[in-house]
Amino acid sequence: MLADQAKLGVDTSRVIKMLILHDLVEIDAGDNPIFDNVDVAAMEATEQIAADRIFGLLPNDLRDELRAIWKDYNVTEEMIEDRVGSKIKIGAPDLWDYARSKISAFFKGAS
Repeated sequence: MLADQAKLGVDTSRVIKMLILHDLVEIDAGDNPIFDNVDVAAMEATEQIAADRIFGLLPNDLRDELRAIWKDYNVTEEMIEDRVGSKIKIGAPDLWDYARSKISAFFKGAS
């Protein structure tokens, strides 16, 4: 629906795969909202087990391709600040201050 809004060169087919695969693993692992108070290491371990099971049902070539897409999320705190924060703090600086504190806490807990 929003493909026409994407920048030139964005592979919308890949984006759709990433969205679906993200939710697919959550069938086994469960969904943890980003601001939920969870044990990040335990959540990641549960997701890895779920991914092993689900992707393991597939032929090797498809398993490897889709698993690589699923893992392609190496988002950093700086990336969030650059992509999202700059926009939010213009229109809702108080909201950004709150969101930034939660994002920072998440990354401190993940390291």
